[in-house]
Amino acid sequence: MIENSMRLTEIVILTQLDPAFSSLPGFPYIGGAPQITGFGSANCGTCWSISYANPATPRLTTTIIAAAIDVGDPARDGFNLSLEAVNALTGGQAVQLGRVTVTATQVSRSVCGLNW
Repeated sequence: MIENSMRLTEIVILTQLDPAFSSLPGFPYIGGAPQITGFGSANCGTCWSISYANPATPRLTTTIIAAAIDVGDPARDGFNLSLEAVNALTGGQAVQLGRVTVTATQVSRSVCGLNW
């Protein structure tokens, strides 16, 4: 495991994904990470373990693995993830909640099936 944990203030939902992304391992659990700040970033293709604890039931945490392939939101220290990924984290409440606070830990690219 790579030690790069952070408390994120939000996840923004991506509602439209390019069909070309469907060939990526782990699709549709993909999105942008705040560590990716532009084209050619060395952080493109990093893999993240992202956990969400529902404030109503904080002891129940949901975790997904997502590949970072695009620019995130560095101003808010946030990820931009697919609708499917946020629904998986929030029990189908992505649209209703909009933005959620998560804990993210960078993990080996191989966890996402990315071998480049």
